[in-house]
Amino acid sequence: MSVNPSTPFQRKAQWVGSPFENSVRMEPVDQVKVAVMSILIAPIRVILAFIVLAVAYFLAILTSASMDPNVEAPLTGWRRLVASFFVTSEEKSFIHKNFRMVRDMVANLIVLAHMVVGFCRVKVKGSRASAGEAPILVLAPHCSFFDALPFCWIGVPSVVGKKSLVKTPFVGRLLQLTVPIFVDRSSKDSRNLAMQKLKERAAKMINDSKRGVEWPQIAIFPEGTCTNRTQLISFKLGAFAMRLPVQPVCIKWPNKYDVISWTWEGNSVFELIWLALCQPRLYVEIEFLPVYVPNEAEKDDALLYAHNVRSIMANCLRVPTSDYSYEDAPYLSYGCRPRLNVFHRLAEQLNLSTTSIEELNQLKLKWTSLRSSDELRRCEYAVSIDTFISYLKLPSSRRPPELFRLFNMFDWQCRRRIDLREFLIVCCAGNDGMSKEFYTYCLSIFSRNEKEPISEVDFVKIVRLPKQMSVAEARMEYSSYIVSFPLQSSKGCFCYRCEDESRVYADGAIATSNQQQQSLPFVRQLGPILPLTFGRRRCVKAC
Repeated sequence: MSVNPSTPFQRKAQWVGSPFENSVRMEPVDQVKVAVMSILIAPIRVILAFIVLAVAYFLAILTSASMDPNVEAPLTGWRRLVASFFVTSEEKSFIHKNFRMVRDMVANLIVLAHMVVGFCRVKVKGSRASAGEAPILVLAPHCSFFDALPFCWIGVPSVVGKKSLVKTPFVGRLLQLTVPIFVDRSSKDSRNLAMQKLKERAAKMINDSKRGVEWPQIAIFPEGTCTNRTQLISFKLGAFAMRLPVQPVCIKWPNKYDVISWTWEGNSVFELIWLALCQPRLYVEIEFLPVYVPNEAEKDDALLYAHNVRSIMANCLRVPTSDYSYEDAPYLSYGCRPRLNVFHRLAEQLNLSTTSIEELNQLKLKWTSLRSSDELRRCEYAVSIDTFISYLKLPSSRRPPELFRLFNMFDWQCRRRIDLREFLIVCCAGNDGMSKEFYTYCLSIFSRNEKEPISEVDFVKIVRLPKQMSVAEARMEYSSYIVSFPLQSSKGCFCYRCEDESRVYADGAIATSNQQQQSLPFVRQLGPILPLTFGRRRCVKAC
């Protein structure tokens, strides 16, 4: 069933969990349609799209190979009309005379390729401001490679992107035509240099626009990574630190199924491309919002400026906002291993007391103090960011990005609440794994009855960060804990490894005995009873 663009499929404006996961689940009727389209239509679309993109790539190679990569001035007049496809090695230091013309041709070919795939209509609302009015375009949400369609549709502005895109096949050549500004996420110096280039480019645009020189605007996806479009995560401050007006641009994909979003977890890129090829029609809407001119308070505070622009865009998109960021993605992921050293670095920046050496006595003192609070005990130690700030005795007005990152490291269930017991355990755990005594005491913290095992969620809280295990690995280890629990409870011991001294409890992988491996099928049969899910890439919800 196709969706009419006039009555798009509306997402519910409520909290919807992790922004870094997208798995397409279709109804049986639509699965049959995909099967039919895979045989009759999708192969034809693939061939036609490949031909169109091959021509675009050929033009991009010719243009980028003959242009001076250091030239950043716009070309005007007769230079746009003169073609010079055959270039010798001596001529490669000159500006390609038909650069602007070829760039527009490549953009039109990319739009045509999307039309071949199935994007039958691009709906545009509002009007685009000039470079003099708004030198920067702020686009959101950023969801996948399909964002190339609205990007090319609005006129191929210059881009700010991660440096690794230069080496990406096909995409790297096309991005060179936009005279981009690249950022190395792993280097602070690179980010500062990119910021300086961004300021210089914006200043040139404003000055040259007064003389009638045309500059392409700078397009920035401030989220910094792809999400599933169910919420707007934190905006990076690069576009807002220059104190210049920006024009927000909202991108909507009003389709029945989200075959667009390519996130950290979920469907692979090839699965999404094929599902998109098998859709009868796909729609996209581009809405230009009014130019946002910052006031004096926003000019002095880039974080406030970014927050206000994000709120306006979220209202237009009818989605909530969240404090997640690109750096939080590994900690909200089902299969990625968290890093304990990042926790210690963030805690040090916030002047919090942590240790790199295991301190069981310190954990006992902190747990005794924590459980003495009736208010925290009533909520089972699950607290929001406000209560977390109060617990840390930090000023309520002081909310640096490091604080949100620290909070989100423990919000792996995407509930906007964390368990203070997990935080205490990580603060007192060492960098070399967990000793038997420390692990046994952690189990007692979450245990309500020595004769009953703790829940799967509580077990993940104990081992995930101290042992630097992914949620998937922690859940598989929980199966071993459940299998051996009757034996260890009969011995009056919480440690599920004491019955076999040959098993090693250390950081990283754990050696498993043949008896455990033979018991796993039995645990799988208990799926309807135990809170276990062995499916691929599934988020763990609260029990």
